[in-house]
Amino acid sequence: MTKTNKKYLHPQGVKINIMTDMAGDKIVERPTWNTAGDYNMVVTGFGDSVKQAAERAYKTANALHISNMYLRDDVGEKMEEQLPELHAHGYATHFNYTKVT
Repeated sequence: MTKTNKKYLHPQGVKINIMTDMAGDKIVERPTWNTAGDYNMVVTGFGDSVKQAAERAYKTANALHISNMYLRDDVGEKMEEQLPELHAHGYATHFNYTKVT
């Protein structure tokens, strides 16, 4: 986690415990995030389109270093059908859909 990406990271199912960690070449004990389940974090991304927002979220997620991490590969795909309905109700009218690749 960095100052830059912190605002896009939303922990879920984590706790903080005192754990051993490395500080340079020394072993230290310090508060460390630990998983408390299978679903650990939501990463958000923003943009002018679904594609741009998804690409930014994936870029942020891929910069993280989490053991045995796996990512959903379908972010934004349902928006192809859902965005017109949101537009019809006056929401997200500035947002457009471009297929996420």
